[in-house]
Amino acid sequence: MSTHEDSVVEEAESDLESMERSENVVARYFQEARHTEEIVGMPEDPEERNVWRKYGKERMKTVSVALILCLHLGVDPPDKQRPQPCAKLEAWVDPSVGQTNKATVKIAASLQKAYERWQPRARYKIAADPTVEEVRRICVGLRRNAREERILFHYNGHGVPKPTANGEIWVFNRNFTQYIPLSVFDLQGWMDAPSIYVWDCDSAETVVNSFNRFAGDHEKEWTTELDDFQEKQDGLPPLSSNMGLDEQAEAVKFPKKRPRFKDCIQLAACKVDERLPMHPELPADLFTSCLTTPIHMSIQWYLIRNNKTHYFPNLIEDIPGVLTDRRTLLGELNWIFTAITDTMAWNALPRDVFQRLFRQDLLLSSLFRSFLLAERIMGAYGCNVVSCPRLPSTADHPLWESWEYTIDLCISHLISQMNGEENIVCPLGRDYFFKSNLMQLNTLLDLSSLMKTDVIQDSQYNSFFIEQLRAFEVWLEYGVEKKKPPQQLPVVLQVLLSQVYRVRALELLARFLDHGQWAVGYALSVGIFPYVLKLLQSNTRELKPSLAFIWAKILAVDPGCQAELFKENGEESRMGSMNARTREKKELRYFYFVKMLNDPLTPPRQKVVPAFVLATLFHNNYRTAQEILTEQGYVNLCTELLTDPIASSSRLFKLWILIGLGRLWADYNNARWQAVRLVAYAKVEAELDDESPEVRAAAVYALGCLVKNRADKSEHALVMSQQLCDSLCSKCTRDGAHIVREELLVALQYFVCDASSALANLHRRLREKARLIPSRVEEEEVDIILVETGVADESTTSAMEKSWISARSDRLSKSRQRNNASESSVAIEELIFSMRAAEVSAANLRVQYMFNSEDVACREESIKMLNILESQNFVGPTERILMAVLRLVLDPIERVSRMARVLVRYIAQLSDRKEQHHRDIISNASFADLSTRFNNAAIGGGTPNRKRNNAGNGNHTVTGIFEGLQNMEKDEEISSTEGGSSLPGPSHENGNNGTISPPPPPSFRPPSSSSSHVPHPRPFNAHHQHAKDDLDLTGPTGGVTFTVGSPQPASIALSTTPIENVGNAFGRNGGVTSVGNSLNTPLGPTRKMSAPPMMSTPKPGVSTPSAVRPRPNPEGFPVTGWDTISVPKRTPFGKRDIGNKSKRINEETETEAKPWEDLVETKFVPWCARVFTEPILDLIQSEDADCANEAVLTQANATDWAIHYEEGLRQLGSDEFAMIRDKPELMGEQRWYHRREHSIPPGSSTRKIVSCVFSMLRPYVYCTDGNNIEMLQYETAQLGMSLSSSSSSTGGRMTLVNSFPVHAGNAFSVDSASWLEVINPMSTEMLLSGSADGVVKVWDVHLNVHSHEMEKETSLITAAFPLADQSRTVEKGIKGPITVYDWNQSSGVLLCSGNVRVCRVWDAHTERSKQDIPTGRRTAVVSMSAELEHSHLIALGFRDGAVHVHDTRMPTAESRIMALGEHTRTIVGVSVKSEAESRCLLSAASSDGLLCVWEPRMYQEPVVNVNILEDPLTLAHQQQGPHQKRSSYESLGGGGGGGNGMGPSVLSMRMHDSAQILACSLSSATVRVYDISGRVVAPLRPWGAAPLLRPTVTAFHPRRALLAVSHGATNGDACLSIFGPPEKTARGGREERRERLGRR
Repeated sequence: MSTHEDSVVEEAESDLESMERSENVVARYFQEARHTEEIVGMPEDPEERNVWRKYGKERMKTVSVALILCLHLGVDPPDKQRPQPCAKLEAWVDPSVGQTNKATVKIAASLQKAYERWQPRARYKIAADPTVEEVRRICVGLRRNAREERILFHYNGHGVPKPTANGEIWVFNRNFTQYIPLSVFDLQGWMDAPSIYVWDCDSAETVVNSFNRFAGDHEKEWTTELDDFQEKQDGLPPLSSNMGLDEQAEAVKFPKKRPRFKDCIQLAACKVDERLPMHPELPADLFTSCLTTPIHMSIQWYLIRNNKTHYFPNLIEDIPGVLTDRRTLLGELNWIFTAITDTMAWNALPRDVFQRLFRQDLLLSSLFRSFLLAERIMGAYGCNVVSCPRLPSTADHPLWESWEYTIDLCISHLISQMNGEENIVCPLGRDYFFKSNLMQLNTLLDLSSLMKTDVIQDSQYNSFFIEQLRAFEVWLEYGVEKKKPPQQLPVVLQVLLSQVYRVRALELLARFLDHGQWAVGYALSVGIFPYVLKLLQSNTRELKPSLAFIWAKILAVDPGCQAELFKENGEESRMGSMNARTREKKELRYFYFVKMLNDPLTPPRQKVVPAFVLATLFHNNYRTAQEILTEQGYVNLCTELLTDPIASSSRLFKLWILIGLGRLWADYNNARWQAVRLVAYAKVEAELDDESPEVRAAAVYALGCLVKNRADKSEHALVMSQQLCDSLCSKCTRDGAHIVREELLVALQYFVCDASSALANLHRRLREKARLIPSRVEEEEVDIILVETGVADESTTSAMEKSWISARSDRLSKSRQRNNASESSVAIEELIFSMRAAEVSAANLRVQYMFNSEDVACREESIKMLNILESQNFVGPTERILMAVLRLVLDPIERVSRMARVLVRYIAQLSDRKEQHHRDIISNASFADLSTRFNNAAIGGGTPNRKRNNAGNGNHTVTGIFEGLQNMEKDEEISSTEGGSSLPGPSHENGNNGTISPPPPPSFRPPSSSSSHVPHPRPFNAHHQHAKDDLDLTGPTGGVTFTVGSPQPASIALSTTPIENVGNAFGRNGGVTSVGNSLNTPLGPTRKMSAPPMMSTPKPGVSTPSAVRPRPNPEGFPVTGWDTISVPKRTPFGKRDIGNKSKRINEETETEAKPWEDLVETKFVPWCARVFTEPILDLIQSEDADCANEAVLTQANATDWAIHYEEGLRQLGSDEFAMIRDKPELMGEQRWYHRREHSIPPGSSTRKIVSCVFSMLRPYVYCTDGNNIEMLQYETAQLGMSLSSSSSSTGGRMTLVNSFPVHAGNAFSVDSASWLEVINPMSTEMLLSGSADGVVKVWDVHLNVHSHEMEKETSLITAAFPLADQSRTVEKGIKGPITVYDWNQSSGVLLCSGNVRVCRVWDAHTERSKQDIPTGRRTAVVSMSAELEHSHLIALGFRDGAVHVHDTRMPTAESRIMALGEHTRTIVGVSVKSEAESRCLLSAASSDGLLCVWEPRMYQEPVVNVNILEDPLTLAHQQQGPHQKRSSYESLGGGGGGGNGMGPSVLSMRMHDSAQILACSLSSATVRVYDISGRVVAPLRPWGAAPLLRPTVTAFHPRRALLAVSHGATNGDACLSIFGPPEKTARGGREERRERLGRR
């Protein structure tokens, strides 16, 4: 083929690939947010939040205005010469018209009227040509009335000299005979702060500079007075150097307020030595006119520049309309001017400055908008305006062109009206009628009433806002750049004021806020909050989706806005320019979202938003929201929505309904009992079976909040809590999603603390029984356990780590010497690294995990306690809850395990405290006292079984006494656990009045041989950090306080319970029997505890003496503990009586004052709220939102690299399979890659590889020996390159790429891997591992999706227990559980079975059981295969030789469609593969060597049966047609002895995924490869000095003809060999394809 033809073909292939690229969607799993993200909330940015809160919510008003006019009309000041003609107008009043004295009054009235447009309710004081005293009196009076609000001081100095450099402005004397200076320093004292100053005079910047200088002087004077005050005072409180001046003044109670003059705002007309413009066509007070009448000044300046001033001789009266009415011409101009100036300021100023100047005060914002215009106009006449704070120049901003264009349209419109060209737009229903003199229309309607001149005309000539909205939409479509807001954002805010464009503006604003938290921050800082707050009064249906979504975004970023929604509509909302009239009908603003949630016309997807908003209202247990919504029946509304199939069809909707319910009844008793009365908890409990893990976790959270409520701990409440926790444990302990198990532990902690005494008693009994059980790990052997976990470069091993390892080695050596152990029993590599010089270079060292003895001892003790509980015939609710916590201690996810250990440690420390207390009593009490008390207990009401001595005289032996005490203790515990109200919990004491004793012994204890007394357990060490995991049960003093009996409430101040009360418990008759002065001691060592409930204060006058040191127990006394009778937690009056020292106080008030402090916590709810800080609008508004969301989570586009590489592998595999068909004798003649021997620590037993699997796209093979998982690279060169260097007859070495332990660093994970599978091979490659006891783990190996490279270390994503609820059958010859797995990538399901009664279909997306298929046999399933994409068949191979085929499309009871009985021995392999959609083949092999192949349509007898144990050469002569039955039953029974333990047997059978070949491994060191017709493709025989000893595990490459075989070696090592066809083949083009694949 020519080069041109090759290029044409390549171009065509490239075009075809680009066309098919959109169809390259592959399934992926375990890539949801809960797997890939850390479960934490949104990172807060308090600085950004405080900016808009400070200036947006804490608004300020200018309540007073002082107008000081120093004009002295008709007399010019000596330093000023007026040109002729010159400017005359003052406040748009001509002083030359009329009398001079009346002109001054008109000017003042006109200026006041101009200010009243901005602030009509302010107090105005005018001083025309005043004296110093008048100015002082006005300023002092205004400040007295204004208090802390702002005052405006407007100074017009056109009739006086310019200010002096000494900081003086000029006024007059009474007779106007001289100018009197007024010091700005004095003016500051009269005006105080906060204030605004407007300086309209020549050289105005001089006043600004003097003002700032004097402000510093005031500050220095105040500081000096503060220092003098501190020196004169005695006994001042201590002051810190970190305290500011305000804090110091407050601490010493300095009476004088600190001056804040530097915070005052000033606007000046010109700089130093500049003169005001005197253009005759301009007003004389040009600066004031720009500030107070910007619209008229803009038009005037436009007319002057365009020589059109003759059209409008009286501009104020010629412009029609009202400034505050946007429907008029003047109102619309003001609207546009506000939008333009806000936009310029928004883009030029920092956020805090913009908030302060343009959003905090209505009058101030209007002045600064006009100040931008004054800068532009006065700059054209040589005056540079000045402000404090200084603003960047906006005189050349491009938006001024838009403003001038608007003015031009306005002037044209006015001139056309003056010329008689009347254009009127009249509304006629939904249409508009346009009337113009240029176009006459004859209508059938009389429009004369609508055409009157006083009719308000809509200004439809201007398209400013339409164009700005279009520009904003274009930016949203194409110009989104993170953290760079669009220029049009303030304009969109102004558009919200228009009813015509409001819907579109809200939609665009919602799209902008959907870009993330940064967009919400910009919208809040620009001033969106008061606008959307006011819009909650609207009932327009079209606004609801966008408005509710905007509120959801705001509350997601700042939940503190919740308080604003519980004010009435119509209250002062501080909206600035929105001055709508108060509605007569008032309702709370939150009700807007309740109506939307309850509206049946609202789509279910859109109800997610109000559900989230209402759930956020309860943030931080906001009591106002809880009270109001409880009264409004929110609980009933939510439960109805949960049961509504249409409303609850959305996963997010149910999630936020459940979170809202949980937040509602958390710590609010009324909502809690309303939920109980309405049985709402049962409907929430039904959601524990939801398919979504997030919904299940939300249901656990809601129920946990119900248990958390501690306001009422009556008998009913405790019984409810126990039932709920028991139900949660039964359903969620083995939930497949780790977030559900974490929420379960958070929920259980509240019951653990309430029932801590009963749980401590149970824990103590279990621990005593566990001591009698020998541990799996000896104490001296668990001091350090090394587990290989990976490969690290030697250079990365720090000196500190080496020294630490050396220290550990020395310590272990000394420990073994003390125990008379030989140092030779442990080699040095056991302590440092395990190295293999033959295959790993010196640079590759293995990092070790080190588990200390405390961890291992705690784990073993937990296992023994769990086994004891599981072996009991009857297990009560409290025992089941403790059993669930112990199971979670052994959870494979280290985070879950740590949280569970915190709860167990909490229980165990109380148990240790009680045990220590009992030892103290026994040590201090005499034998006679104990006998007397025992007799009293037995006679007064005890029911213990008393053992008598052999003499039969009725006296108790020492052992009998303690056995009786134990029996009495058990009776008390039963009553405390079953009685509900008597469930005891922890209490806390304050030992400030006494001596704090040493801390109590921690929870777990390793085995000990001591018999004289119970040894102190070792401290519990959890290694890893957690937000609340590393529960520091030690308070400031480092200890814990517990009491015997019922716990005291957190609100009651308690003393240490005296020992007499414990003595009373022995008799149960209420009598007090003294046991001597030695017993008048506290209940053992006490410590303060920071864990919940909050610590209480001891009673006055009661001290806490030091604890009594326990004496050794008398010889023969067994060490036992007992509990006292639990006194009622509550009296009939709602208070508690505790001992003889308790008080009765208001418990509820104290409980609210001291909230609960959690032992453990998660960030699940804040993590769920993060979804509203990220783009979610399309998901909510989509027609198939949930379906689209599920597709996004379970599907992904394969990368171009993966697509091309997979195509190359498929072609390469096709060539290899074709070569095998043509020349089967070549298969196995040459091993491409040699085995790799696994390292064996000295003294350990030989390990074997129990499972291996190929990576589809990468030259890696994963293998495991049960404890470690290793990733090996079997190709050292890229595909397509010559492999001759590694394809010699001796094979080539494999390279260790990665290694990690199965326990993933969790010392409490006890499972081992028995099965591996690669998932998501075309997207994010991950590894699935399963253990024999049914634990499935998902590993992310972090491979780059575009190459073979690893990006970071392997991490454990999640772990599940698919068969946890199934009981294991017991069979002869089976030791322990058996679990077999099969993964289906296309459907995302994992099939699990074993020695259980079902085959479980477990869904990876929902992480829960999808279907249970009964096996129908009592024997175990030992092999399994499924084809669920086309035929939907599952094949099960049993231990007794049966093979069953099930169809998943059939009902469960009728799913078995075939039961095959050809085999009589254990099935070692079964496979069901689909050749096409219409044909499926089933193959199975048994240990006795029988291999059968069936077609499901003809399953009466197999189409192929082969005796695998026969010699291949003999079998070759006996081969028949591919679809004829082979008579091999006789050969099987003729002396082969297969499978009976006397001869060779088949160990495994594996089918290739892409080709119809299968491999069988034999115990006779042979692996044979067959095609589907039974023809032997290749026998793999042993070679040389490394035979295949018991090749137990085989694995095919998914695309190529590669077979991995794990086997033993002669030296006892575990080996892995990979077999394949030779490199050089006779088929043309194969090398070319390999080279092309290598280039890709």
